[in-house]
Amino acid sequence: MIRYFMRRRDDEGVALITAIFVMLVLLAFGSVVAVLGVDNLRNAGNDRAANSSLGAGDAGIASAIEYIRTGKLRALGVTTAARVEALPEIPAIGESVTGYEASGWNGIIAPKNTPDEIVKKLNSAINAVVADPKIKTHLISLGVVPMSMTPSEFGKLIANETEKWAKVVKFAGIKPI
Repeated sequence: MIRYFMRRRDDEGVALITAIFVMLVLLAFGSVVAVLGVDNLRNAGNDRAANSSLGAGDAGIASAIEYIRTGKLRALGVTTAARVEALPEIPAIGESVTGYEASGWNGIIAPKNTPDEIVKKLNSAINAVVADPKIKTHLISLGVVPMSMTPSEFGKLIANETEKWAKVVKFAGIKPI
């Protein structure tokens, strides 16, 4: 299964995020998961719709949510730490795989040596936008989990994510291209 997912690359030769998320599951379970569904995955080839229906698609919630809501796509689980408010009927993978969480996030980073007062002002303005009820409601409807953080909390998130994904990269034997 590792070899299958590592062969799955986009047009630029970059491993699909799906492959990396699956590596985290494999790291949690070891070889037990490696034998599940291999024939179906092999038969699906590069068909994104087939892969998505098998739970191996690389569509983010925001791009897939309407397909899920209309029944054109059956979501087996979300990779966020908890169920997504916009799709509460879809379980989080972490409900079955203890501690599993693999979600994308966005953040704004200022250049090195930016004065603290500017960082604080930017952080305050960004957090105000994220907290705006209209924007927050829209983000949630897309399956996005709005998060407001201090610069220190964001730094810890980056450090924790770097540590977690470094383990996955090492486990999968991923090398720079």
